[in-house]
Formats: sequence, C-alpha cells, structure tokens
Amino acid sequence: MDHWRAVMPLPILDVTYEDLVSNQERISREIISFCDLSWNDACLSFYENDRVVLTASHRQVRQPIYSSSIGRWRNYAAFLEPLRAALEDPKPAKGS
Repeated sequence: MDHWRAVMPLPILDVTYEDLVSNQERISREIISFCDLSWNDACLSFYENDRVVLTASHRQVRQPIYSSSIGRWRNYAAFLEPLRAALEDPKPAKGS
C-alpha cells in the first residue's frame, strides 16, 4: 500500500477484513462515507439482492459476511515466508 500511496494522488481507505467482520455496520458506513455516497440500510443485507452475478464469487455474494476465512493464511505461512522476507529486505534486488 505504501507503493500505491506514493504513486497515486488519490485518497486510500484502509479496511481490514477482520475489522469488517467484527463490526460490519461501522466499517460499511466508513466505506460509504469515504466514497461520498448516501447510506442505505440495504448495505448491511447486500446478500439478499437478487441481481445476476457473473463472477467466480457468485455464491459468496449471496452469503452474509463470514469469519471462517480469518487466519486461514496461517495454513500457507511456510510457503509465504520467502516472500515476506524478500519484502522486508531493505537491500535492492540484483540488477537494480
């Protein structure tokens, strides 16, 4: 996100999934306000909308926000470690 803040002259709202799950209404209101839109209570029951969804996540949009994905990344922590280490390494990449 530091990269996008540096290269994009636009305001960016940081939202964590964990915060959204634990306080859906507060975070949803923050998002709607950030986008300069009017609040609608239907934002909290988005999954009840019957419009056609043509994305791979079509089943998920018909469900309320759920917490079962929180912490799931830990299953892949060993595989992600090299990436995390590379991102934290302050020295430039070879050839730079």
